[in-house]
Amino acid sequence: LKFFIYTVYYSNFTTVENCIYLVLLLRLTLTFQWTILNFQTIITESFAQTTMKLLLLFEIFILVFSTQGKRILENIYVKLNTSYSCSLILNGTHEFGCKSYLNGNKGVLFWARSLEDLNYIQSDENQIGPYVLMIESSNLVSLGYTWFQRIKSNIAGLLIYVNESNVNDLNFSEDTHCPNSNFDIYTEDPDYSNCKKNEWNKDGNGIRFFYWGIPVFLVLNETEVQLLIDKCFMNYNYATYGNSVKWPLCAAELTDFKLAAGDAERCIRRNEMNNIFTAPVYYCMPIQNWNVYAFLPQRSSETLAKNHSVFMLMSRVDSFTMFDDMDYGSSAISSLLVILAVSEALGKDAHRIADLSAKNDRQLLLALFAGESFDYIGSSRMVWEMMHNNFPAVDSSIHSEALATLSNLGFLLEVGDLTYSNDSLYMHIDPRSYQKYGSVKEKIDMTVKALKEHSSGIQFISDKPLPPSSLHSFLKEDDSIPAIAITGYGSSFTNRFYNSFLDQPRFLNIPEYKKTALDVANSLVKLSLRWLNNDVDVLDPPVVNQTMFDIMTDCFLQWPNFNCTLFLQLSESLPPSWHDMALKALTTVPGRRTFTGLGPEYMILPSRVYSELLMFYFLGERVESGANLTYKSCFEMNNTNPLQNCLFYRELFLHDTSDANNYCICSPVKHSLARSPAFDIADYNYKSGKYSTWVMSLVNNEPTMRIYLVNSPAWQLTVFLTGIGLFFVSLFFIHVITKSSHLLFSDSLVAV
Repeated sequence: LKFFIYTVYYSNFTTVENCIYLVLLLRLTLTFQWTILNFQTIITESFAQTTMKLLLLFEIFILVFSTQGKRILENIYVKLNTSYSCSLILNGTHEFGCKSYLNGNKGVLFWARSLEDLNYIQSDENQIGPYVLMIESSNLVSLGYTWFQRIKSNIAGLLIYVNESNVNDLNFSEDTHCPNSNFDIYTEDPDYSNCKKNEWNKDGNGIRFFYWGIPVFLVLNETEVQLLIDKCFMNYNYATYGNSVKWPLCAAELTDFKLAAGDAERCIRRNEMNNIFTAPVYYCMPIQNWNVYAFLPQRSSETLAKNHSVFMLMSRVDSFTMFDDMDYGSSAISSLLVILAVSEALGKDAHRIADLSAKNDRQLLLALFAGESFDYIGSSRMVWEMMHNNFPAVDSSIHSEALATLSNLGFLLEVGDLTYSNDSLYMHIDPRSYQKYGSVKEKIDMTVKALKEHSSGIQFISDKPLPPSSLHSFLKEDDSIPAIAITGYGSSFTNRFYNSFLDQPRFLNIPEYKKTALDVANSLVKLSLRWLNNDVDVLDPPVVNQTMFDIMTDCFLQWPNFNCTLFLQLSESLPPSWHDMALKALTTVPGRRTFTGLGPEYMILPSRVYSELLMFYFLGERVESGANLTYKSCFEMNNTNPLQNCLFYRELFLHDTSDANNYCICSPVKHSLARSPAFDIADYNYKSGKYSTWVMSLVNNEPTMRIYLVNSPAWQLTVFLTGIGLFFVSLFFIHVITKSSHLLFSDSLVAV
């Protein structure tokens, strides 16, 4: 019995033949020991004792050596530890992405390199399917999605890898050719809808919005790619291609079970039903995070802002990919860095900003939006709050700021994707409102003229639709607000990896980007002060500190790591509950930089967190310094400081951080919820298309991927039947021995 228990624990049996072996092992072990004990009556006592001692030594031998060696499980499977799994997302009508069965999907590994290979899988002439398909990213693009629809019945899983030798020639965007087209201002316009006038994302293959229905993994580790191709496919499976089957074959098991199914409405309803009767159980959560914003200067709730008096600068902080842990989002980071640079320069001119604002009754509003890649979650939320007189949100614990509504907005300017700009900059507008409203045309023309004076080479495009941008959320509700988007592309995206796992810093020309971004930032600083000064340029405007900008850029676009000194210092300003989570995000998942996620209680969005901390630092005022300052002592200042928030900081941007002083900084920078209004409107119609309804499925366990050898079905059946046969043979012998025990072990024999 001891031997049986040891063997069970140290073997991790999983296959049918091993389970049969367990039954036989238990039967034979018990039979053997039972026989020895009973035969003590007919054999010499010394022989019986010797036999029992040998059996005990055998058990000890098995125990010792089984603990020293690998478990059978580890000898059967090879686990791949550096792959990335595809997530499952749902909206009001459908689900998109990937998932496996509860116990994983299993299939024979097949390396597909051409359409001919896919035809082989479809025919499955050797009847060895289903298959786990391994395909290079460029082939995934060239073959399109139709191939998968054709062979999906024979596919158990999909492995995607990248051939680094041709990645420079690859165009790979997981977004559609017309991003966010269902929620832009042209949705109901037959002439403009779905990018009829202009296709922005020509490289978009839309695979993020496919429903694969199988687990999909991204394999980037070169060693693991070669293991799959050379050791697994070529050694065991290639000989079967076009020939008879040669066993064993190499198979893969992909486990990535998701809890959600159907659509967002049904999933949210399931959440609510479970929470009524039991402890909270969630199957999915809304995609959400926080927007970051700052009014310059701030105004108390007793002061009403004038109509058309606010100049708003904005950018997004997020992107997406099928593989959340590979969301580098260089396109989003390229725009948010410009807003941070503008914040740094404006923070040095706070007194003039306050004076000009008081004189001309004008304000600036800087904003960073989260969730924009998923149908403008962040910006639509802010617009909704403005329309309901709840922005900024009223906080009874501090003095509230003056409310802002859409009527207060006088001009909107967004910084878009500046990657791969090649020193070219473009200003985009909505041509319909430009032609519809004389006041809009006048203000846009005046701003375009000013920007051309401040930034050489910038071009104005007035004959194309407004590209995908947060501006759509505002113009959908009020198209009379003048709006401009500044980008590094003209008629279509120059970023061939837009919203994909390949939107990585390593492909950027960093020096060229810095030059372009600094030019845009300094132009926007001048434009902001010009707005406050009643559309008249100011003398000696502040300029962006190039050294600070270089440090910020090198941190946000660091590759492949993300734990630069600046971010580690900024992490000390976070609440204790977030501090460890932020450090983990920097060190363990450096690729999850711009993934919006399920809110800060589940995961950190580094691009948003560190942007907010930097903007807070640049626009804030140092109210206290000293070596003994702590996060708690600075946070307590929030109780007495009107309007602003206060945080603990160490001196940043120093060559020698050991001499850094501690500060309490109070700043106008705040954050507001970036969650679709759909989840806060009672009885909202999820199919209305008014607001984003994206949710993300939660997972059952951590995704796993492993390979193993599988024998022929005939061999497995033979082993199974043999085990069953031996089991019944052992039962027969036990029955015979038991039935004849009165003869074999009678008392008369003992007397001999």
